[in-house]
Amino acid sequence: MRFFSFNLEKPVRYFMSGEFTSANKKWIHQKRYHKGDYEIFYVLKGPLYLQLDDQKVTVNANSILIVPPYTQLAGSKPTEDGVDFYWLHFFPQCNVTDYEGDLNDFSEVYSNTKNCVTLPMSFNVTNNNYTTILFHQVISTHKSSCPVSKCDFLVSALLIDLFDDFSSSFKKTGEHSRLQSIREYITANMSCDLTVEKVAENVHLNRNYLTRLFKKYLGMTTNQYITNLKIEVASLLLLRTDMPINVVATKSFFRNPKVFMRRFKIVKGLSPVKGGFKLSFYGGLKMY
Repeated sequence: MRFFSFNLEKPVRYFMSGEFTSANKKWIHQKRYHKGDYEIFYVLKGPLYLQLDDQKVTVNANSILIVPPYTQLAGSKPTEDGVDFYWLHFFPQCNVTDYEGDLNDFSEVYSNTKNCVTLPMSFNVTNNNYTTILFHQVISTHKSSCPVSKCDFLVSALLIDLFDDFSSSFKKTGEHSRLQSIREYITANMSCDLTVEKVAENVHLNRNYLTRLFKKYLGMTTNQYITNLKIEVASLLLLRTDMPINVVATKSFFRNPKVFMRRFKIVKGLSPVKGGFKLSFYGGLKMY
């Protein structure tokens, strides 16, 4: 996935914009070459079939496409049932970081950058009505007697709102599904050697961001979550087997029986006892 990170310490420069509508089922976009400007497509009715250099792209309704500078743009095939879209060109005044990555990379940028908005090359818009209003506002302002500088700020605000829309959608869906896959990874790879650093490395996330995910959605750190899983394994072994404490410690992925007993008491509030441990699974977990 391709991302663009726009530095907005200075507003971008508005170039031109408009809305295009065609009921022609056989309409196809003409060839264009982007020099130093970026173009944003916002498709209201589609799909719109485009080709960027050698890459064919389909932009569906309620979707955004960002076309970078020095790109050959053309239609890849005719529309099937007409098309309606907004188009907007602008020039950045500050540096733009252009990189290939995935949503994990977006997590890092989202968490650590200032004065920048980072957007994927294409994505779906969730707040469709509001986005339509923003595009229409830019076009209307340009046609009025207002100075061009106002359009600069409106386009910059549009980029910020698109960033808010995408990041909000990302946080609602991406983080939940990502956390679930991380929990599954921890369960499948539980061992004495499993550490937060190893989990972060294998799921391709920064350790601090990983811990923020666990704190946000589970109310505990990554390390606390791993320890609680180990303690639950130990609890089942104590209830259902007659294993000695040191064996239970090993089977529940603790290297040291003394550390196991100390952690068990902190989490459960009780000491493990061979074959006679009484545990209520309905009590709350205590975090160390």
